[in-house]
Amino acid sequence: MKHGVTTMIDITGINKAEILAALYNNSQPLGMGFLHFTPEKMTTEEAENLLKETQSFDYLKGRVMKINLSGDQLRTELYDRDNGTGAALKALAHLLPKPQSENDMDQWEREEAEKQLAIIKREDAQYAALPDSEKQRINEERAEYMERFQASADAGEEE
Repeated sequence: MKHGVTTMIDITGINKAEILAALYNNSQPLGMGFLHFTPEKMTTEEAENLLKETQSFDYLKGRVMKINLSGDQLRTELYDRDNGTGAALKALAHLLPKPQSENDMDQWEREEAEKQLAIIKREDAQYAALPDSEKQRINEERAEYMERFQASADAGEEE
């Protein structure tokens, strides 16, 4: 079963407790997880204690995780599927090394653009495969959202 674009993040040398806490704090409750959800943020110390028991997390206190921290490569496909496209990278951005030179930045930007393009192509293909009635429903929802967004933006300009 295909879930989406597989993304691997190199986590070599990064404190796994900090990674777990960041991903947990940026995840959401899902499904029956609402029954176990607690809104409190996870501390690095709490994450360290959890990592002594396991390095693989499906749900954690009701929040959907779908991660395995046992290696130096973090597969984020399922985390992103349930928490939003690019959610893992956003949650971990402050922990990841930054490009050191302009050439590194150019390469990083190209790689990120290629990942985003792959996501867009996949979503376009999924949309194209939908029945016309479903496309119409989605387009109507988008139009309603855009109207509300524009009305909110217009109201903000009036202030």
